[in-house]
Amino acid sequence: MPQVIEQSQSLERPPVPIEDPGQRLLSYYDAAIRLVGKAKAQTIKGDAAAQDETLGEVYILIAELNNALDFQRSPELCQNLEQIYEFMGRQLVAANATMDIEPLEVVEMHLSMLKDAWSQVIPPTPIEA
Repeated sequence: MPQVIEQSQSLERPPVPIEDPGQRLLSYYDAAIRLVGKAKAQTIKGDAAAQDETLGEVYILIAELNNALDFQRSPELCQNLEQIYEFMGRQLVAANATMDIEPLEVVEMHLSMLKDAWSQVIPPTPIEA
């Protein structure tokens, strides 16, 4: 699992701090998925300024996920995740440049698949159990 992700000062924070690194990781995926949905709606409306701001937030979340990779613990997994995160970053740039929804759907799909995969290996918090 990626090492602990520090919460960014520039992003929305959950109502209570998330101490568990696994749950924090899942919360980053949730936030990114939610923001991609918001960007899709902004793209449909043709609101380029709002879309640009939202995509910037998604890009930051993906960059933080990438920066949290621990290559010493699991080099092959981290290399694969890094390539996926870089691909998603390029898709965000393409969506921003073209106001096209398709790259956002690709990013949303990858984020959802990764979140689902991590959900299988991250134990639930005691409240969820």
